[in-house]
Parts: sequence; structure tokens; C-alpha cells
Amino acid sequence: MAYGNASIWVFLPVFLLSYLPFKFLLRNCPDLKRRFIHPEEMTAEVEEKAMVSFLERGLHRTSDGTGVLILISLFERRVHVLAGRGIDQIVPAGTWDQLVQTVTAGMHAGNACDALCEAIQLCGELLIKDFPVQSDDVNELPNLIIG
Repeated sequence: MAYGNASIWVFLPVFLLSYLPFKFLLRNCPDLKRRFIHPEEMTAEVEEKAMVSFLERGLHRTSDGTGVLILISLFERRVHVLAGRGIDQIVPAGTWDQLVQTVTAGMHAGNACDALCEAIQLCGELLIKDFPVQSDDVNELPNLIIG
């Protein structure tokens, strides 16, 4: 013990004096807050949020299973891609990892918008190749960027 056999009355004022400054620092310095969270926990949280968003938005309900979600989590600095069963079975292994790297590299370079547009275009190219537009097709999902 750092203070030997000191009583609680020594620690109580130290705690009370340091609580508010540390609370302020953690709330207003995301980089500092991020250091207290294990990277695996951040990755798990992003994956869970992606799965929940995929299901909440009904991306799994398209007729051919072609819904694609690109989740960008700013706090965790992670990008996660989920795709419906139809497209996920056809897309070559590593394609989604390449898409994540494209967006991540663009964000690090300060070109997040261009990188996201490139990722969306890549998704469109994957879809058009194996799921060409039919005359009776309807847009089953809104094409939105949700904050």
C-alpha cells in the first residue's frame, strides 16, 4: 500500500479533489478515453453495432440478399462491412477487408468522403456484375448515409 496504514480519511479528500478534473478530462479528450478501452473490446462493440444496424435497417430482407452496410465508427476509429447472404456468398474472400482498408486509408489521409464514395462505387460494381438490373426491379432500400 502506498500510504502504509493510512485511514480512509486520507483517501477521501484525494478522491474528491481528483474526481471532477479526471471526469472532465475523460469526457472532453476522446484520445485519452480511448486509451482506457482495450482494442478488442472496441472491435467487438463496432461489430455488434454493425450487426444491430444491419438488422434494424432491414438490410437482410432484400429479395436477393444484396444489402450492404458500411459502418464507420469515429470514436473507435474502426470500419466494418456487413453484406447480405446473396452477395456475401459470391464476393471473393478478402473483398470486404479491401473495402475497409480503402475507407480507413482515406480517413487517415483526410479524404474520408472520397474514400467512402470509392467504397460505395466498389459495392455497386460487385452488385451489378452478379445482380444486374432487371426491368421489374424496385429499390428495396433507401440509399442513405445515417449519422
